[in-house]
Amino acid sequence: MDTVGYLYHDSFDPYRPYLNFIVPNHGDFNYLHLGISYTLQSTGSYILVVTTRRENVQGTIQITAVGPSSVYFYPTAITT
Repeated sequence: MDTVGYLYHDSFDPYRPYLNFIVPNHGDFNYLHLGISYTLQSTGSYILVVTTRRENVQGTIQITAVGPSSVYFYPTAITT
């Protein structure tokens, strides 16, 4: 599954995708793995948007965060 990911700070608006945009996934990873390297701050929240390059592609994903403190993930559905 050819996935892409984008990291946002505090909010994500699908109609204004460059608002609060921090970083896209790195091109260093192969098409089966996306990778984002960014040092998170303890203030605010972050939104990870993950999608595929093609339409109507579904599958499972695994998200891993590494660092000196805990990171909590909460699923959020964006409806358009």
